[in-house]
Amino acid sequence: MSAALLDTCSALALEVAAELQRRSEYARLKPKARRALEACAVLGISRATLYKLAAQEKIRLVKIAGRTLVPESEIDRLASEGTAEWGVADVP
Repeated sequence: MSAALLDTCSALALEVAAELQRRSEYARLKPKARRALEACAVLGISRATLYKLAAQEKIRLVKIAGRTLVPESEIDRLASEGTAEWGVADVP
């Protein structure tokens, strides 16, 4: 193998290792927001209840690129309050 080819392979291997490290670090990050259905699963409520809470301004939803997202801070807040505080019955 030529020296130039070895140098190219070594540089490529370093780039791949750096990319894998970056992806590994990214995977450990906590999400800032979740999709609506994922938030429902975390909170143990139906999608209808989520939208009722949003209509009553008891939870904040955001739209990004056509997706409805629930900020993680809202999920944490609702989870700590408990369902009795929400004032809506869960609709299956």
